[in-house]
Parts: sequence; C-alpha cells; structure tokens
Amino acid sequence: NHALATFSPQFLGLQGGAHPWHSLVGYGHYFFHQYVFVMIGFLFCLFFSIKYLRTDKTQFLLPLLVVLALSLAPAAVTVDAPHATRSLFSFFLLILLGLAGYIEFFSQQSIKSIVSRQHIRKALLVALIFSQAVFSVLYVYQLSTTHQAQVSGTIYPGLETFLRDNNSVFANTTLTVQDSEGYRYISFAWYGRVPADTFFRTITRLEKNSIGFSYGSVVGPYQFKSTLSPQDNEYIEFVNGNWRYVSP
Repeated sequence: NHALATFSPQFLGLQGGAHPWHSLVGYGHYFFHQYVFVMIGFLFCLFFSIKYLRTDKTQFLLPLLVVLALSLAPAAVTVDAPHATRSLFSFFLLILLGLAGYIEFFSQQSIKSIVSRQHIRKALLVALIFSQAVFSVLYVYQLSTTHQAQVSGTIYPGLETFLRDNNSVFANTTLTVQDSEGYRYISFAWYGRVPADTFFRTITRLEKNSIGFSYGSVVGPYQFKSTLSPQDNEYIEFVNGNWRYVSP
C-alpha cells in the first residue's frame, strides 16, 4: 500500500525515496532516532485517541489524525511512492501527533512519578541531545563532502554556464545530447532558454515506460539519445562532473 509505505522506516528513517534530490544517500527524511521517537509518540497518540474516544481529550487529536489520513492521498496514487514531495505535509503532522502523544503519555500519573526524578530527566535529555548532535555532524559532513559527487549525474552542475558560453557555437544547428537517465530534456529546455511555444511545437516524446513516464527525445535544437551511435560525431556529453562538446 503506497500510503502505508510513507510510514516505513526505510523511507522516513534510513534511506528516503527513490529520487536522489530528496535526501542524502543513507538518510531518510528524519534522522533515525527522530523517526523512532516520532513513531512511538504517534502510537501513543493513537492509543489515547481510542482510549478517550468519547471524551473531550480527543478534540485536538482526532482532527489531526483525520488530516494526516487525508494528507496521504497524493502518495496513495503516486506510481513511484513513497515520494517525499507527495507526502511532505504528513511529515509535519507526524511530528505534531508524536509530540501530542508524548504530552499525554507523560501526563499519566504513574509515568509522571517516574520521569519527575531528576536523574531520569537528565538521562533522557542527554540521550536526545547526544544523538541529535552525532547525526547532525555526520549529516553536515556528508552534505559538504561526498553528496555533490553522489548526485552530480542527476543535477547537472554547470549546465547553464556551459550553454551560455557556447551559445554562438550551438546557434542554428541541431545537437545530439547523450542522456542515459531520460530527464535531461527538461534541464536543456530550461537552461537553454527554449521558448515555451518552441518547446511545445518541437517536443517529441518516447513511448511510455513501465511506470507510465514518457521522456522527451527532441526539444528545440536538441535531440536526446541514451546511447550514441558511430554516426554521432557532434554531440554533448556529461563526463566526470563536467559538460563537454565534441565536434568533428
């Protein structure tokens, strides 16, 4: 089920979705310890909502649970779910519901008598701060070191500058672009400043793939090929993080 997959530890806490732009490699949309805390709080929330179903205590929790269920509708109909941008609102709702669950849990008299002890409160606080600090340092380190190389094949750095600097060379000619992913027609149309009327007049799409996507094979002066042939002696390719124009 696509909607339930949005709650999975793989998606939220360990590796995120399939799209490389939505999260760092090896990270979900929460830090893993945050995912654990949020889901435990969410389960508390569900428990107390059922326990106090006919009382005023659920007047805040029930509407949030209903909105959370509705927020998962886009994810439920998404082909490549779970998907971050289709589930974004639910991320914030889960945090709110998790906090609400903890507030209710710690307000129970039996729990309050335990947590009120100073050494218990200090241990919980230290554990939370320590785990947050460790995950944050590791996250920032990866973001500033290896992340750029990991996504360089999908975000195409330097494309706008490359097209601008070679504008006079590319004028009045049809260029072949090596495109193994299928998405580059979007980037070339945007950074190459292809006018909207030209885009819709010239775009030629491939047959739909197994998940219903139909990629562009021709846009404006660009034609896109997953594999270059021996006859392609003039083309643009992306190699080792750099754009390169090859001409006869």
